[in-house]
Amino acid sequence: MNIFKAPYYTEAQLEELSEKEITFPFSDKDATYVGLDHQYELTSKYFQERGRNLEIEVQGNQPDKVKLFLTTLRRKFYSKIYNTNKSTRQQLNYMIAKRGIHGYTPYQYRQAFLEAMFIEGEYLLDNGDISSIAGVDFDTMQNMSADVMRNQERDFHKDALDMLKTLGLRFYGKYNFIPQGEDW
Repeated sequence: MNIFKAPYYTEAQLEELSEKEITFPFSDKDATYVGLDHQYELTSKYFQERGRNLEIEVQGNQPDKVKLFLTTLRRKFYSKIYNTNKSTRQQLNYMIAKRGIHGYTPYQYRQAFLEAMFIEGEYLLDNGDISSIAGVDFDTMQNMSADVMRNQERDFHKDALDMLKTLGLRFYGKYNFIPQGEDW
């Protein structure tokens, strides 16, 4: 099995290269492309540049707690995309990694996608993962199961969901393109 290894670009390289010269998908200081799963994973530096220190804010005392948080965020975010779309995982991963949608350049699409993931990451830092617990609906003062919280999307930030709609990743139809090549 051949696992794609994404090229790594520095900020200086990204500024010098035109968008046509950049190989998508790629890794940089903002996100790492996980070739095995065909998914982007944010870096702790992306959070740090926006004033969030994951070493302090992520609960726990495991040495790899930040890596675990970032992996959990990636899986939760991509799971939401897969579960609210009729297209295949391969189509969605290809769209995020290489294709994008009309109105965005591939680089703009990638940056908007990473920003949506960051918004959800901030939501998880501030509120915890409320999809993993049952709770009380403060509007009706009734108990809610974890299923209700997930189905009503109370475990996801509204702005992140809106950005996913804009990016075409909450499309209830089915895309009809076929992912091409092995270089992603």
